[in-house]
Amino acid sequence: MVITKSNKPRNHEGKWFVPQIGIELPGVLIIDKSNYSQTLKLYSKVDFLGVPISNEEFQPKDYPTICGKCRIDEMITLHDCVVSSFNPIGDEIYEIVFEPTFSFFGGITFNHNATKITRLICTFPYCSSWFDTNRLFFGSWYSTDDFIEKMKPALNQEELTDEIKINDEFSILIERKYLQEALTLNKNVKAEVKHYVHFRSSTCKSLGEFKKLAYIFMQLIKLSTGKLLSVNYITAITKKDYLNNFSKKAINVNGDVIISITNYNSLQKRKIIKSDNINQNNMLFYGGISNVEKLKQTIINWYNTYDKFSSVYNIFLDTLEWFQNTDAYLSHVMFNNRFLNLIQALESYHKFSFPDKSGEYKDEVITKAKELIQNIEGKNKKWLIRRIKPLNTTLVERLSYIYKVKFKIISAELFQKEKEINLFIEEIRKIRNDLSHGEKFSKDADEISEYYYKTLILLLCCILSNLGFSQVEIKKALFSSIKYNKMIGYIKSNMKQKGQIEN
Repeated sequence: MVITKSNKPRNHEGKWFVPQIGIELPGVLIIDKSNYSQTLKLYSKVDFLGVPISNEEFQPKDYPTICGKCRIDEMITLHDCVVSSFNPIGDEIYEIVFEPTFSFFGGITFNHNATKITRLICTFPYCSSWFDTNRLFFGSWYSTDDFIEKMKPALNQEELTDEIKINDEFSILIERKYLQEALTLNKNVKAEVKHYVHFRSSTCKSLGEFKKLAYIFMQLIKLSTGKLLSVNYITAITKKDYLNNFSKKAINVNGDVIISITNYNSLQKRKIIKSDNINQNNMLFYGGISNVEKLKQTIINWYNTYDKFSSVYNIFLDTLEWFQNTDAYLSHVMFNNRFLNLIQALESYHKFSFPDKSGEYKDEVITKAKELIQNIEGKNKKWLIRRIKPLNTTLVERLSYIYKVKFKIISAELFQKEKEINLFIEEIRKIRNDLSHGEKFSKDADEISEYYYKTLILLLCCILSNLGFSQVEIKKALFSSIKYNKMIGYIKSNMKQKGQIEN
């Protein structure tokens, strides 16, 4: 299928109302894809509550939901509607302007996150490059003769899809489509490969639950690309029973209602997120000629481990590109907090993967110790408490296992001798304690950067291990990625300067 792409603004004129309030106001919804904006303009003497706008005490209100009936049988629901302005335009008539976050076309639902659906279709920046299973296009726009020749056979193909079954109830279908601006095969043809991701459930789930599933998928692409991303919700499939009103033209062959979604967040409006292609050498992993099945399994492992390790994953992803493409300044305090988060994430990873020395032995000792402590005073009491504490695994023990046992192959690239690992771990323990207690620690920029990068890389190794990557595969991914190859090069350069590596 070839879809013609258009970014012209769309106007939807009609009557607008707030749920459970009978007042309808005339207005127009303007959706401008080129500017990532949607605006509702209402024209009235009163607001939705019937309050005269000319009243000096009038204060415009934001509304969680505004519904509309436009043209013939067009039902629209707007959510998270914030007033941006209101101005007189003549004879006590005012223009009230709202900026909604979500627009739902096809039905009216008063609580969009609670609306039950069976499928949510989304798009993501860079997805066509990341899931490049067809090995022909990279999701960008072209206009060369070579591309047009490649495009001819592709136009005649059926849609390509890949299904990934996460569990018995939930699956992901990734669908490839071709978008182009003109069908004439000449030098002015511009075409794009677009991947649509279908999140499907065998039972009805709330839209809020589906949005979480889409967010988790976005986080995985973010891990691979290292870029700020935003999920774009396209379509939801629901039942008539779950809508207050619906458009007959939105009903599909199965009797379900197709809700078209338009949503723009602050990142899109500020144009921080770019949808153009990035080089796959900047990705940790992707689907290509020989690793399509590997990527599918990686997606399954990501979902299966996310609930347990989400705090670890989110800390790593949050620290990747703080304030990327923004004017915000990263202060020393914020950097220190980021470093502390990484250390705590490593500790959490080990704790989740290898629980403390627990079970009946630990419980029995602690219970008995509490009884004894009540009858002991002075030095003996302090001694006993110190003896009990080793039952909890220390940070040094956790880091020692991660650096010296779990990822021995990777550590060999970051340290020359085991003695260096021991010194590093002890210093990390001290930094963690100092930062946790608000103490100052003094290190030069190169030294603290080396500590930070070594911690970041080992945390990434932990995450990739959860996703089914062996040590050899992790090492290959790190050295194949331009970003992490540079980090390791920086670390080794510092080690040479300190005489830890011979020139």
